Amino acid sequence: MKLKRELGLFSSVAILAGIMIGSGIYFFSMLVLGLASNSLGLSLVAWVVGGILTLFSALTYAELGTLFPKTGGYYVYLKKAFGPRLAFLSGITNFFLSSSGSVALLALLFAQALGFMLSTPFDGVTTAIIAVVVILVLSLINYLGVRYGKVVQNIFFVAKLLPLFIVIFYGLFFGTQTDIFASNGAENVELGLLMSGLLFAVARTLFAYEGWTNLNNVVEEMKDAQRDLPKALTIAVLFVMSVYVLFVVGLYRILDLSTLTAAAEGALSAGFDVTAIFGAFGTIFADFADALSLIVFGAIVISIFGALNGSILSFPRVYYAMAQDETMPSMFGKIDKKFGTPWVAIVGQTIVSIVIVLLGYDNVNYLLTFVLFGGLIFNTLIFSSIFMFRKTMKETKRTYKVWGYPYVPAFAIAGMVILLVVTLINSFEPTIIGIFVLLIGNGVYDVFMDKKHLQVADITPALARKAVVVKTRKTTSKKTTTKKK
Repeated sequence: MKLKRELGLFSSVAILAGIMIGSGIYFFSMLVLGLASNSLGLSLVAWVVGGILTLFSALTYAELGTLFPKTGGYYVYLKKAFGPRLAFLSGITNFFLSSSGSVALLALLFAQALGFMLSTPFDGVTTAIIAVVVILVLSLINYLGVRYGKVVQNIFFVAKLLPLFIVIFYGLFFGTQTDIFASNGAENVELGLLMSGLLFAVARTLFAYEGWTNLNNVVEEMKDAQRDLPKALTIAVLFVMSVYVLFVVGLYRILDLSTLTAAAEGALSAGFDVTAIFGAFGTIFADFADALSLIVFGAIVISIFGALNGSILSFPRVYYAMAQDETMPSMFGKIDKKFGTPWVAIVGQTIVSIVIVLLGYDNVNYLLTFVLFGGLIFNTLIFSSIFMFRKTMKETKRTYKVWGYPYVPAFAIAGMVILLVVTLINSFEPTIIGIFVLLIGNGVYDVFMDKKHLQVADITPALARKAVVVKTRKTTSKKTTTKKK
């Protein structure tokens, strides 16, 4: 059986933007301001630069997605460019660490925000139980068919935009603060420290923009991937960048400078902060003080729920693609006859995600590094593959070519390297654990992978041509020997 083509342009944009707009814009807005030396103007620069870097990354992915319109996304690109070993490592890392960890992290953040919304913050065990339940419910919805997951995503995509638009509209048209580009004393900061802080601020915005890679995982379920994939990636990233920047501008227009500075300093010490967002909604809904927690954290709950559903919908498609190559157990390639979904892959991800929830529910910051680590390494390799394919597949027809080549992919690579360095410096221990997982995966590949299933066509184009040349030479040599006899 084949996966059903159910996703049009709007649904594709909704899935991608819905995954991207999660909790990051709420948790990181004040942290970015603090890292930018409390300079409102520099913090806006950080959000714009992070958005541009994300857009360049997405444009690069668009060419790869139309060049190889196969379910599995990054796994397919790595396999074609660097061979099955790296592709296997990327898939395994995501299954046991990054992707399943992302589902677990979002589910835990959902449970935490739900507790604040109800004005009764949950303890760790209760948070974990709620996270497990929401994973099970959304996994069941997506098991029943992509059409149901698509409907949930579309509904929550629209719903999660309402609170963001409230802040944007009120801030732009009714905000009273005019110093939104103020330096706030940043001119007295040493240039090196200022640039270092701005770099860290850009890195944190990339955390908020995370999720843009996931549409390529479901490309075979798009009605017209060649036409819609580049459009959906471009529209979604530009839309999210616009919403983020305008949301931050709205905050700066609503709240006075002292409130913003205090929130930014609090975020630097705590890592996450929603004080300013709470204050902004408090200003807007001054007559609804009793319902303020419901309004603010309700918005965050809606955002996280949509991001979680999109992740559960897209991630299992990679494991399905791996099963087709026999780099995961063949059962992961099974499609439900009635619902047309990769049900074993969905169930497998559900189990691993629940295990991660139960093991890491008391350390959300730790899980964040696990989520980002694998993506940073393998995205850097994926972006570099675009240069390889331009040389080795010159004659292949492309319906889309990345704009600004070679500068756009190069900029995307630089951004991933910067974020990887930042992650290594700030979260050394979980990064080392991620490296350890890669080493174990490499050993598993050497011991258990059945090489007879890895065809020449699945290796890099350059290696494939070399293999053909060697085979031709051997055949010619045999014929010559036969004639001599």
